[in-house]
Amino acid sequence: MLFEDICAANRLRNTLDSVHGELDRRALLTADVIGVTTTGLARDIATLRKRRAKVVVCEEAAEVLEAHMISALMPGVEHLIQIGDHQQLRPQINNYSLSLETPQGMLYQVDRSQFERLAVGEPGTPPMPIAQLNIQRRMRPQIASLIRDTMYPALQDHPSVSDLPDVVGVRENVFWLDHQHMEDTAGDEGRLKSHSNKWEVSMTKALVRHLIRQGAYKSTDIAVLTPYTGQLQKLRASLGEDFEISLSDKDEEKLAQEGFDLLVDTSVDGNDGKSTASNQPSFQRKQLLDSLRLATVDNFQGEEAQVVIVSLVRSNTSRKVGFLRTKNRINVLLSRAQHGLYLIGNKDTYTNIPMWANVRNQLGAVGAVGTAFNLCCPRHTDTPIQCASPEDFILYSPEGGCNIPCDKRLSALCGETCPKEHCQECGHKADSRVDLLEFKSYKELDLDETPIVVIDCGHFFTAESVDGLVSMIQVYATDEEGRYTGLLKPSDMLSVPCCPDCKRPIRQFATRRFNRIVNMAVMDETAKKFRIQGENGLEGFRHRAAEAEKSLRGSQTVFLKAAQRMAGAETRSNTKMKEKGSTSVTGRYSECRALEDDIAKFCRRMGTEQQPSKKLHDAILKSRERQPLDSLLGQLAINDDNDQTMIPAPDKQIILHGHQLLLSVGMVILQDQVTITKKSPTGSVTRAPFNIPKRVDTLLKGYHGLIQQAIEEKLLRVTVRGIIGYARVMAAAHSSRSLCFAKGSKPEQYVNTARALLDAGVKLCNGSIDTDGSMQAELEDLQGLLRREWYEEVTEEEIRAIKSAMVSGPGGISTHSGHWYKCQNGHVFAIGECGMPMELARCPECASPIGGRSHSLVNGVSRAQEMEG
Repeated sequence: MLFEDICAANRLRNTLDSVHGELDRRALLTADVIGVTTTGLARDIATLRKRRAKVVVCEEAAEVLEAHMISALMPGVEHLIQIGDHQQLRPQINNYSLSLETPQGMLYQVDRSQFERLAVGEPGTPPMPIAQLNIQRRMRPQIASLIRDTMYPALQDHPSVSDLPDVVGVRENVFWLDHQHMEDTAGDEGRLKSHSNKWEVSMTKALVRHLIRQGAYKSTDIAVLTPYTGQLQKLRASLGEDFEISLSDKDEEKLAQEGFDLLVDTSVDGNDGKSTASNQPSFQRKQLLDSLRLATVDNFQGEEAQVVIVSLVRSNTSRKVGFLRTKNRINVLLSRAQHGLYLIGNKDTYTNIPMWANVRNQLGAVGAVGTAFNLCCPRHTDTPIQCASPEDFILYSPEGGCNIPCDKRLSALCGETCPKEHCQECGHKADSRVDLLEFKSYKELDLDETPIVVIDCGHFFTAESVDGLVSMIQVYATDEEGRYTGLLKPSDMLSVPCCPDCKRPIRQFATRRFNRIVNMAVMDETAKKFRIQGENGLEGFRHRAAEAEKSLRGSQTVFLKAAQRMAGAETRSNTKMKEKGSTSVTGRYSECRALEDDIAKFCRRMGTEQQPSKKLHDAILKSRERQPLDSLLGQLAINDDNDQTMIPAPDKQIILHGHQLLLSVGMVILQDQVTITKKSPTGSVTRAPFNIPKRVDTLLKGYHGLIQQAIEEKLLRVTVRGIIGYARVMAAAHSSRSLCFAKGSKPEQYVNTARALLDAGVKLCNGSIDTDGSMQAELEDLQGLLRREWYEEVTEEEIRAIKSAMVSGPGGISTHSGHWYKCQNGHVFAIGECGMPMELARCPECASPIGGRSHSLVNGVSRAQEMEG
């Protein structure tokens, strides 16, 4: 009956598809041109065959597998036109070993397109004639020459590319930065999935920040390319601190396939992975929240950008180049840039490849290979600036400019503009009081020594006056001369600063110098409100969790009686009763399941999307979208390379409390399941739905992760609560090992871990986090509980197995080879051989006398007939 229904459904589906296909065919009859992908063509081949097209045009034919191209050669085709470039990337296949880049793949040539086969030819077959476009309109001649001399000797430059503007902020438009910093995977290729280079990540980030600070490029004008997904992940983590990162769907899928998560990788600060925040000066721009194009070379074909920065990654003594040894990939990599191309890599590693050697020679001949970028201050173009490391950008070009004081009358910082109405020489504000310390007027100031700051309300004061008013020293460290040298973490929450004259609050991004102060104050206020909202939500969940636990405990007796009746029904093969019993078991925890779902949703709501930092981030993006490009310089602020004021890390305190509460609900379910399972009849349906070992394992891992996160966030109370939770799980599981641990597992390892965590928790409670001593008392109780020896009640199945082993076989009790006895306290033991006592001993459980002499039992010992029946 089921088979017939399936066949009937298939027939109806085929009929419906035929009707839809006929409708499509009728629609196509009126079309002069039909556009379709190769996948769509294969899917609708029956409909397209009926149309009998005479001409087929395939765009990007060099990236189409020959099998797909053959499927396009339908009956009636008279003319096939393929457009593409077989010297760029070949079709992508899933099995790398079958590609032309491997010796084995040369036998199959799966990734060779029909376009390439016909254009290049085969042994015994001449190449087919092809037409080539020889005039390029994309890149400046200096970039085009890199592929002209290696791939396209007939390539010509259109006159329009000769007038392309120079890259702003860098003296060379094309440059290869050579370095000797080894790749991360050097010598360890067997363990890591992909290659990466921490130093190149830091250098790329520094160069991108420098270019963006010039104010001459939009978000889509700069692209960062790399051949490896491992480097792509590190670049996304590092650049994501300052930019909105744009990845293609293919790169996203590749990262997911190779197991790279979205967590921020903090190990990209330099050669040794150590943080350099303490060495960075404080005069930096605010967070640069532009969308930046980041891609692997394979997934950037067909795209372009004004400035392309390439992280080559590979740097090793064995001179292994990897993916970039093929001319096709090198061709794509070198032909994406329009105005500027910057390569970051070890030239000694790459120049054993002929095409790379040619590129190195071309660039070397014009002085475009070196160990340092030659930067250019847009205002002091004659000032030489060389940056050979990420730290050099901060030291020598801290604001995207240089260290020379600006010649504008209002600023001692390079890059600020001079409003005409505030000009000291030609303005009308000479008598304004601007010095709040010495009460000097504007005309009395020497602006070369005492610069002024104009705030958004229109009032202006000396920088020293406003700096003291807004408490700059709470955020910035200073040297003996009063210059800002680093960042401080404010000890108290900041308040929004106000104008000393009109008392209006200083708005965000209105006054560049005080952006950090204003943003931190706004963040403090919003974060406080957000935390209060989270605490209120957690309090409601705690109440629901307590009610759910109370309900489960109160209903255990009734539930177990119902389980006994169901067990009787099972022996009578009553299917309906079995189904009813199973349903009642799964429905018992419906309230707990709903509570878990609500807590999980709450944690997501309190995550990044709803954090005050994310809302501020979105507001910045919207504000920037509404502003013209020439106004972006007005949003510059004092910042450093690791600035988290604009987008600070999410406040995880509420989230971790939510995770703790979620685990506590799971603990309530575990305790109830253990109790019910131990008291339920053997084989009852009340046992079937429970997978107690899996729940124990999940809870232990959950609490362990909670403890680690709490330690990282320095949340001591959450750490201790996580330790208590871990120990409570072990206390519940240790007393029922057969139920709570799978066969082959080692519970003692978890017990030892719990004991070590409890010892650490007691030390933490010696501080100020446990004011009433309740947590320390709970820790000490759990310590005592986990140090005791545990005994479990022998189950009926175990007793039957013991009886069978003792009775059956050539040496069993049936052959008079032993007997069972009980000590005076009822503990069972056995005497082998003839089964009669010949020596005295002590019970291993209660130490009472057992055994006897000369076949006579000691007083208090009796036969355990129930074990021999």
